[in-house]
Amino acid sequence: MGEFTSTNVDWWISFDFPLFRAYWSGEVGAAILYLPKTSGNKLFAAAKLKKAVRSV
Repeated sequence: MGEFTSTNVDWWISFDFPLFRAYWSGEVGAAILYLPKTSGNKLFAAAKLKKAVRSV
């Protein structure tokens, strides 16, 4: 899905991942978030995550 960012660096601390059937793998700073395809947009909107923009 890509990389996402938030203005709140601690958004993940109190976020209700089980509500979206999602879970972390590894350290949060460099983690992979696993979630069902149907949960993606809902989770990103609820967490106020935006697609990260990479500059070259």
